[in-house]
Amino acid sequence: MSDTEDQKEHLGNLTTIEFRVDNSAECKKWYSAILGREPDFVFSDTYFEWEFAPRTWLQVVEKQPSGGCGPVRFMVPDIDTKLQELRSRVGDVTVVDDRKLVDDTLRTVTIRDPGGNLFGFLQALK
Repeated sequence: MSDTEDQKEHLGNLTTIEFRVDNSAECKKWYSAILGREPDFVFSDTYFEWEFAPRTWLQVVEKQPSGGCGPVRFMVPDIDTKLQELRSRVGDVTVVDDRKLVDDTLRTVTIRDPGGNLFGFLQALK
């Protein structure tokens, strides 16, 4: 077993990403639209979770924001198509960063959710 595998095993398998927001109802609506479904778990009227990959959870919790979290990025086949889809679901989507990396083989786009957290996408270009 490699050192990395040892670290993974030691740290455990469950992954949670917590986004703290001022208005959980607004962000619940936004993420439900972005992810195309309601939360998998509703712990209270201010705490929602979606499992977006096996054992990987996005938590939206009404708490004192800490200046935003993220970005959390998802690999997609075409970022422009994904952004167009998101705009049809939630309206305005503000891109805060759009860049090509690794000798123009990877594109990343980052947007901001209503709570100030960073959310985005990766696309292989070659």
